[in-house]
Amino acid sequence: MTISQPRNDISWLLEDALFLHRSGKKYGAILLLVCAVDALARQVDPTNTNNADRFEKFLRSKMRRADRPQIHNIHVPKLNRLFSFEYIIYKFLRCPLVHEGSWLEASDPDEFPVCLDWDTIPHGVKVDSENNRVILGGELVMNLLADAVHHELQSRGIIK
Repeated sequence: MTISQPRNDISWLLEDALFLHRSGKKYGAILLLVCAVDALARQVDPTNTNNADRFEKFLRSKMRRADRPQIHNIHVPKLNRLFSFEYIIYKFLRCPLVHEGSWLEASDPDEFPVCLDWDTIPHGVKVDSENNRVILGGELVMNLLADAVHHELQSRGIIK
């Protein structure tokens, strides 16, 4: 059976991500959400061939809204630089997850400059200078990505 839906309706990615999250498959949920952001960013800005730029601009437009908490620049100790939160999500979360299948576990501090913590600070951000990394709360990232995708699909009238 084939389900007919508009070409730009990627709401199934959001639905499946939320299902995976509820089922305890949190990394699978985030993987689907970064894919959804990629797809929506391309739909919003189809002439921009720079995927990183498109991804970051899309997230910035969705995350930096008046009714949302704001996270701007974060110092990444391993690189001794400030990066925008959107760049951190793209470069240090999306890329290792999509291209390498990395889980970015906080329990493995040596490998990644940015990692996820689902238990200790699930809704926070911590610059861990002792271990030379940034720790992002897994629930924070999940909620921000899901909200960005939901907001865009809602603005298109695809979901309520």
